Amino acid sequence: MKKILLDKLKSKLALLFILICVISGKYWLFGFLFLVWAILDIRNRQTYLLEIIQKDKNPILYWIIVITWFTFAILSFFTVSS
Repeated sequence: MKKILLDKLKSKLALLFILICVISGKYWLFGFLFLVWAILDIRNRQTYLLEIIQKDKNPILYWIIVITWFTFAILSFFTVSS
């Protein structure tokens, strides 16, 4: 049972974080997720947008997607909920 709970723990925590963001209406918190995704993409030298995009094989598309994640992060931080 413990193995099931700990399996893919980061993804489960991210889903919980998203649920909390939506319920609380604090959409600016999504900025943290976008920031983490962008940093992990740079570290892993690949990103995912409906399919895996590797930096070595598609560098222009890779950087466009990573820059998009960073842009979404910045925009999310400045979004104010009413």
